[in-house]
Amino acid sequence: MQTRAESARAEPVAETRDEAGRRSPWRFAAVVLFAVVLMPLNSYWVVQSELVRYQGHPTTISLFYNVVFILLVLTLLNLPLRRWAPRLALTPGELMTIYIVLCIGSAGAAHDAIQVLTPVMTHVFYYASPENGWADLIQPHMPTWLCMTDRQSLINMHWGESNFLAPENYRPWLLPGLWWTAFTVALWSTCLGLTSIFRRRWIHSERLTYPIVMLPLEMVAYRSRALPEGFYKNRMMWLAFGLALGADILNGIHTLKPLWPMIPISPRSAPKLNIISQVLDRPWNAIGYAPVSFYPFVIGLGLLLPTELATSCWVFFWFWKMQLVVGSLFGQNVAQGFPWIEEQEFGAYLAVTAFFVWVSRNYLADVCRQIIHPRTEAGTGSLPEGMSYRTAALLVVGGFVFVVWFSVAAGMPVWMAVVFFITYFAISMAIGRIRAEMGMPAHDFHFAGPDQMLPNILGTRRFPPRALAIDSMYWWFNRASRAHVLPHQAEAFKIAQRTGMSNSSIVGALTVAMVIAMPVAFWAMLQCDYKYGVAAQMSGGAAGFGNEPMSKLASWLNAPTGFSIQRLLAAIIGAVFLFTTMMLKTRVSWWPIHPVGYAVSASWSMQFLWCPLLIASGIKWAVTRYGGHRSVQSLVPLAFGMILGDLTGGSFWTLYSLWKKVTVYSIWQ
Repeated sequence: MQTRAESARAEPVAETRDEAGRRSPWRFAAVVLFAVVLMPLNSYWVVQSELVRYQGHPTTISLFYNVVFILLVLTLLNLPLRRWAPRLALTPGELMTIYIVLCIGSAGAAHDAIQVLTPVMTHVFYYASPENGWADLIQPHMPTWLCMTDRQSLINMHWGESNFLAPENYRPWLLPGLWWTAFTVALWSTCLGLTSIFRRRWIHSERLTYPIVMLPLEMVAYRSRALPEGFYKNRMMWLAFGLALGADILNGIHTLKPLWPMIPISPRSAPKLNIISQVLDRPWNAIGYAPVSFYPFVIGLGLLLPTELATSCWVFFWFWKMQLVVGSLFGQNVAQGFPWIEEQEFGAYLAVTAFFVWVSRNYLADVCRQIIHPRTEAGTGSLPEGMSYRTAALLVVGGFVFVVWFSVAAGMPVWMAVVFFITYFAISMAIGRIRAEMGMPAHDFHFAGPDQMLPNILGTRRFPPRALAIDSMYWWFNRASRAHVLPHQAEAFKIAQRTGMSNSSIVGALTVAMVIAMPVAFWAMLQCDYKYGVAAQMSGGAAGFGNEPMSKLASWLNAPTGFSIQRLLAAIIGAVFLFTTMMLKTRVSWWPIHPVGYAVSASWSMQFLWCPLLIASGIKWAVTRYGGHRSVQSLVPLAFGMILGDLTGGSFWTLYSLWKKVTVYSIWQ
């Protein structure tokens, strides 16, 4: 089944001859500079929404709605320029360049990045007390060159009413901030090298769909095969947009004035919808939390996915729930870890990478030949590479060596650092691949990264205290992978193909964004910390994100654990199940369930996604069954409108919250 949007993915976004002629290095540099100027405002918006107000959480979904809203505003402002001053108007490629740069900036300022890093750098030095004994138990093992230990600056940070730019506040942050920035640039550069190596395979050979960037591309296209009359002239799109936005506005007014009516979209709004809330009998009560939600943007994204992918998510969600029921039935103690879902998920993600590397073995062999003997890319009909395969390989090797050296200098054994980052980048590639193919509305990997799996499986007795300390500090980029940078880098190359931009330009924009993102994120985060106070006016997450890994580290040091055969077997079972079913899927094309759903449905976010994806897959099945494949095309503008309307409503309420400093409605969670 192929919609008009899917058939248009390989087609470049339409440009006029005048637009194509205006491409110049100076103009492109000016566009990137404009995006860089917007980055501090965007990062401050993200930190304010997600940590100060703890509402909305725009970077915890795949399509950062703060960036989509900025793109919408710029595109609407650009419309009259296209008509009356076309030489001044931004081209689709230039608009999408701004989108890409702001996505990278948002990934740095995200809920799963800087908002976790700064608490991790400070928590154990501020909250150490005679009661917890952290001063003797943890502090001697922490790499002080990666932590902020100045007592007066810590006091100002936690109680607020101060200015981060005051010398006594910012100076203690300079050295650790520079080291963490260098580490992040190396980490992200390795990811960029990996995406550059697989770019041609994913885009031109396998023609992956990249559903997440379909909406942004259509917003700047003005005219395409998906919406031939133009995105902003489609009545069905505006109808769906108005319905989704209207529901958000109504629910937002209800949050401020409870006497107003509301539409129950979120399971956390009244009435709280949990389909098993009345189930108290064993073993069915082991299912736990199973909320019902109706998020418009999730339903819209589900309508853009192939039916089997949307179906596999909610089917495997209940597969995981049934494991809990079976365990309860046979007396297995869930509190002790059974059925070790994180370990199964960990193994499944590694198997995803192993599978697509295996099926790409001939392509990778050709890449290796080109690394040794570079030659001009030919026979693909594609644009030139943004960087040669040799350069990409050097970037991967150089970035990997740096992060390993960094870890060893901080206290990790060499073998642990190597295994840690091989595992991390394998998981990263799996996330990028799944998102390029499936376009998950949200993809989190809670508590299943190498920072947790290596100690949990091998046992903490195998690691010296300093190794466990830096492992715990790496919590900031392993806690969850909802704002992972690699999928955005991969999508940037798809955007270049669709807009007719050169890959060299995209690589340049990505490089600038990666270098600037973390310093800007540090500024936005610490500006809020010192103004509002971590322990005063900010949400509990401001301190809680530091307490999570440090409390875990204290338990590891106080009660060392041994090798866990159960956890290892769970990881092996997850890997074998995923790899085997993927092999079978390639031979049984009619099978209605996609095996990747096994990996992604184990996540925390799936409890909020399963019902909207069930609705989306049901709608697509019914329309296909009774209207035929051509009728499915009519769902495309409806999907775009639902997504854009919902994300616009979320952006409006987060901005309103920053303006009025009140609790507002959240479109997600």
